[in-house]
Amino acid sequence: MRKIIVCAPFLPSVMDELRQHFEVVTAPEGSRLRREEVLKALPGAFGLTADGVRVDEEMLEAGRDLKIVVCGGAGYDHIDVEAATKRGVWVCNNPDPVTEPTAEMSVALMLAVCRRVSEWDRLVRKDQYAYWGNAKRMGTTVMDMQLGIIGMGRIGRAVARRARALGMTIVYHNRHHLTSELEEGAKYMDLAKLLRTSDVISLNLPLGASSRKLLGRAEFELMKPTAFVVSTARGAVMDEAALVEALERGKIAGAGLDVFEHEPGIPKALLAMENVVLTPHRGGNADGVMEASMRERARQLMDADSGKIPANLLNP
Repeated sequence: MRKIIVCAPFLPSVMDELRQHFEVVTAPEGSRLRREEVLKALPGAFGLTADGVRVDEEMLEAGRDLKIVVCGGAGYDHIDVEAATKRGVWVCNNPDPVTEPTAEMSVALMLAVCRRVSEWDRLVRKDQYAYWGNAKRMGTTVMDMQLGIIGMGRIGRAVARRARALGMTIVYHNRHHLTSELEEGAKYMDLAKLLRTSDVISLNLPLGASSRKLLGRAEFELMKPTAFVVSTARGAVMDEAALVEALERGKIAGAGLDVFEHEPGIPKALLAMENVVLTPHRGGNADGVMEASMRERARQLMDADSGKIPANLLNP
């Protein structure tokens, strides 16, 4: 049997299936393998599930026998795909199970921050009578707003479908124009115009060299003071310090964030702001989603073991 390394725990039923095909190296139930443990186990390993561990040159050098690296979710910025490709290692992500849940989270954050749901929840728990009927903290309806989607991939298009049902006008910025059947009723805009004209900006793009800190101080200066920013992408797509400054100065109206630059750390300034809704990187997490993702990763490993080209291959 070939050896695989499972860095983060899978469901017992999925682990049982994997053990029928592989020698599985993993951590005790409920824990994760540390980087040094992965490095020690890599010699002779055929596959690696890269969840919670960075796959870089050091990792690939230790795993000279690796043939496939798989990861959950759509993001793969923690894997050096170029280095893996040079060594003949397949890299696969797992976007299908998380597409719809992540789009739902984008819309949930948008509605929560625009309608001040979290803020009202905190206040009414503090004193349900003092805030009943209070007209000083009015929310903003999203109907007829312009939603600017940055990153019109699978998740961005799923956000667009939902936003259209809410009566929003949708524009998008992407590395390239989409064909009309993929645009989901959205209109392409250059980034500066999208930032200047949108009421809500939703970040749904992968993290890479061109997107790192895509939104910084100059970009926040372009936005309306009434604009909201929502992100379920990667924390480093925004300059977090510039975001805090923009919120403190009233350059934008609020933010809904599921991702952060230095997770699990969240800046104290953001934690203290009433006009910011925060969730702990749970966009792709929902009942049944994690099981589907685990089973898909198991299938990718088993397909590679049998000589088949696995699904969602990033470096064919």
